[in-house]
Amino acid sequence: TGEPSIFFRVVLTDAAAKPASLGKVASGVKRLLIDEIRPHENWGLHLYFNFRSKSETVITKDPDWD
Repeated sequence: TGEPSIFFRVVLTDAAAKPASLGKVASGVKRLLIDEIRPHENWGLHLYFNFRSKSETVITKDPDWD
């Protein structure tokens, strides 16, 4: 969007990334980072999150996730 932003790439354990728990885990991670860092209030940054499981990072071999 052209707005100042920060992007988080979060690697989760395979157990945390299971569909039954992913929503709760992802929400918790987001809330923790927002509450602790306060990026919008402190620096005017918009937040974006990408989540992957540990096994997904091994399979995809994407160097940006190392």
